[in-house]
Amino acid sequence: MPTAAKKVNGKKRHKSFDIVNLDEVEPLTFDLGGEEFTCYSEVQGKTVLDVLRMTTEGDEDSRGLLLLVSTLDFFKKVMPAEEHERLTKLMEDPQRIVPMSTMSAIMLWLVEEYSNRPTEPSSAS
Repeated sequence: MPTAAKKVNGKKRHKSFDIVNLDEVEPLTFDLGGEEFTCYSEVQGKTVLDVLRMTTEGDEDSRGLLLLVSTLDFFKKVMPAEEHERLTKLMEDPQRIVPMSTMSAIMLWLVEEYSNRPTEPSSAS
């Protein structure tokens, strides 16, 4: 038989949390090679946490490979299928090179936007 919840200092220990309604938030967009790409306005928190977890898994040698794989998976999860197809086509074009550093910078920006916090310390003004 369950016991009644105890109150601490006479207060109920409970908190409610909101969710994001996608109809109320503008999508994220970025330009790459003169093309604009659209990402979902918000993603499940787990999507961001999965990418962040990859930065800590494995040893120094394998961590980079894990991060590369998670980067590709991340873009697939944060973009509508047609946008991801366009991005993939651009990344596979032998005449238009998208450096890994650029892909990483886009991913870090998206993670920052999705988590509502900077991924790097802000500079002093």
